[in-house]
Amino acid sequence: MSVFEDLVEELKEDELLEETVIGFNEPVLNTTSASAAVKTQSAAERRGQTLPSQPADRKKFNSDEIAALQVVELVFTGIERDLFNAEPQGYDDLAAKQALHRFIHCTAKPDSDEAFEVESRLHNEIENWKQKLLARDAKMSPANLRRYCETSQPPLSSQALFALARFYFGTGLTAVSAPKFESILTRLFSKRGEAERREPLLNKEETIGHLTKRYLDWSGVSMLPEDDPEAMLSIMSFEEFATEAENAESYDALVKSDFFKRVVTLKESVRGQLTSPAVMAACIRGNIAFGNAVVALLEKLSQKVGAARARKKFGAIGNDLIGRAVARTIDLEQLCSEEGINETSAAPVKKAETKQKAQPSRPAEKKTASPFLNASLFAVNKWLLFVSVVLVSISIGLYLWTERSSKDDAAAAAVPAVELTGFEDKDKVKTAKISGETMYAVMTPAWDSFDEDKKRDLAQKLYAYAARKGVKRINIMNSHGATVAAGTPDRIELVRQ
Repeated sequence: MSVFEDLVEELKEDELLEETVIGFNEPVLNTTSASAAVKTQSAAERRGQTLPSQPADRKKFNSDEIAALQVVELVFTGIERDLFNAEPQGYDDLAAKQALHRFIHCTAKPDSDEAFEVESRLHNEIENWKQKLLARDAKMSPANLRRYCETSQPPLSSQALFALARFYFGTGLTAVSAPKFESILTRLFSKRGEAERREPLLNKEETIGHLTKRYLDWSGVSMLPEDDPEAMLSIMSFEEFATEAENAESYDALVKSDFFKRVVTLKESVRGQLTSPAVMAACIRGNIAFGNAVVALLEKLSQKVGAARARKKFGAIGNDLIGRAVARTIDLEQLCSEEGINETSAAPVKKAETKQKAQPSRPAEKKTASPFLNASLFAVNKWLLFVSVVLVSISIGLYLWTERSSKDDAAAAAVPAVELTGFEDKDKVKTAKISGETMYAVMTPAWDSFDEDKKRDLAQKLYAYAARKGVKRINIMNSHGATVAAGTPDRIELVRQ
């Protein structure tokens, strides 16, 4: 029995999801995917554009495609059963498996009409199966998929997660599928750390390398290079958001800055670039940093105001928005539990109580020594206390404001601000800074009202101005923090929203 017959037999087993696991070190063929082909294309066109040229590689590719769909079928069945309490809408995949069997055992010459017909029938069966899965997927929110992947018992294997990623990759990364795609890959390329945190599984270069192999395996199409202006700006945007999250002073500060909505806006604007391994790697590392920062700030908030109030503040924003921003589910009950707070705060409280009990004699002596003075003092003390509290509060506020201002000034000094002296349209630029050979410009809300020609003209003028200061690249963002344009010596690109 051949290796392909073995694979067909394995597909008939119920335990495919748990019994087959693909690790990070598995060999990857430089194959391609029919999923990127439009349904109206013929099998010959798909074969010429996206399928491997060698018959053995094509058999491997189609077998992998069927195996991936089988796994996606099992995961969707689990979501429908466990999360929706609904009868699973299973797909009868017998026709697809039979078409695969005929294709694998076809003895006709690869360029013959018979081979063309057999392969076309297989592609049609695969396409029909995908359409059924997409209809079921439309009923599942990104939060549903995240929750199932995070809580499934036994845990989903790496093969199951890669099968899901392959499936969503083939959808063209729509507004619905892109959040699911990035959350799956973020989970795949990270591991559980301490106290609800996650850690990168690979470094940046290793992540890009592995994604490149996977993407080629799934599509075979050319990918956006890392030094492309749009890709470069998207990567920097994720890195800047990660730095902002890690440097946030409090959870309330993140909320007030509209951090979560700005991150989601960025993701929506660059979802078409997630097929670039470098951009996807930056998104994965950003998601890990965002999630860890939120966990740390919520822990800090819980210790300060208590678990109940922390949960209320979290709920005011909504787990869905935060989940989309960090590409994971924050377990608020575990993170903001009363037990966790008591464990971290009980010791300091006991020390304070002990210290208070250790010095009871001095106030008692004052009270005994001068009862009249004590009575007079307490008669006016409430007013003195009120005034003192107000003055102390003002002093503390001024101190914190001064400290924060000095920190902001220090941070700003690290990235020199540009005054834009002599730039005729500087009223349309909210702020501009230079870091290395790149200028970052944040535009006023007026940018959103400009037509494409006016935006391009303004971007060209801004780049010409920046070039005179030795800048080689510009990154233009709108007032919401989303990248809207980029410039290099070769061209000016507008990022479509």
